Amino acid sequence: MNELFDTSVLVLAARRPAVARALADALSTDAVTLCEPILLEYLNGARSAAEYDRFETALRAARLVRTTPDDWERALEVHRSLARTGPGHQRSVRIPDLLIAAVAERHALPVVHYDQDYDRIAAITGQAARWVVPRGTA
Repeated sequence: MNELFDTSVLVLAARRPAVARALADALSTDAVTLCEPILLEYLNGARSAAEYDRFETALRAARLVRTTPDDWERALEVHRSLARTGPGHQRSVRIPDLLIAAVAERHALPVVHYDQDYDRIAAITGQAARWVVPRGTA
């Protein structure tokens, strides 16, 4: 089953063996899907042009789903819903995570993450999201 792997998983895989194993298992079954916001977030951490190119080549080996204007609209709808749950609640979730979740929702892909933002988003959207390893263990 394909799943959309959040940037948090990619970052943690470099330093947490349990996360690295989970990602490797998913890669071995061709289950990893990414989207442009994930590429941008991860590539933003590159320390040189050579590292950027190496990372980009590796990331583009995964299945890529594209972001559309509808995803931006859905992210805005969820953001608005967060604002309506209480003063400032819309600021509790990062904008890229809203967009990533919208892309995943449109493609009916569960989001695999290590980021509580997706729990907050899923509470509104009802979409599937799961922690790559149990919360608090990475």
